Amino acid sequence: MPTIGVALAIPEPWASQLQDYRTSIGDTTATMIPTHITLVPPTEVADDEMVDIEKHLTEVASDAAGFRVHLRGTGTFRPVSPVVFVTVAEGISACEQLAGAVRRGPLAVEIAFPYHPT
Repeated sequence: MPTIGVALAIPEPWASQLQDYRTSIGDTTATMIPTHITLVPPTEVADDEMVDIEKHLTEVASDAAGFRVHLRGTGTFRPVSPVVFVTVAEGISACEQLAGAVRRGPLAVEIAFPYHPT
């Protein structure tokens, strides 16, 4: 089964700046995962669900209004998870609403922890 995730891409030049910083401090995964804000974490889906998922995401995106995001500082989920992330300082509510809309229908997946835009 394929594994998908749904995320908001961080635009340039900030995406490259964040990736370059991660690389400079020795993060070996920095070049493997584009800079993003997660909406749906990696999730296994059946091949035959992909058409419905793409339709659902297109509908959610067409209904969503644009919003401003301000990234500032860092956070971590330690000791529960080794994940370190850039903090969303502005746009948290809009990310939460968008993630909620995305995680309906064919992407109504259970997540292990409450959503936190990272």
